[in-house]
Amino acid sequence: MTRRMILSILAKQTVSRSQMGMSPTRFSLVTGDDRAARFSIGAAPAGLSVALSSNYTFVSNDDGNRYFCTGAPTITVSSSLPANFGIAVFGAVNFTAGSGVTITDNRLTINGATTYQCVLIPAPTANAYILEGNK
Repeated sequence: MTRRMILSILAKQTVSRSQMGMSPTRFSLVTGDDRAARFSIGAAPAGLSVALSSNYTFVSNDDGNRYFCTGAPTITVSSSLPANFGIAVFGAVNFTAGSGVTITDNRLTINGATTYQCVLIPAPTANAYILEGNK
């Protein structure tokens, strides 16, 4: 399954936060063919904005949060996360997969970029995630 197909499925099949009575949090990604794919992360109520400057391991309560990183911390994605876990990250960051977890890093490296942003979204397979955005 290609990245474009996954984003298309997400765009068509997710329920927006506003449909669930939550404040909307929408993300836009630019796919390889330069078309924007829009989708919502809707598992957590009104995700939090979190400053992050040291290494961190995601836990289930982090679902839907937005992380603003400084100092390029390393974030570990563990196998204990819920099936539809998803977050947004702003700033330079490194990701590492915990035991039994697969991360497909599709982030683009942009030379000279001063702003970094990405989303971690669930793949169709259990304990598998896809990173989209830039680094």
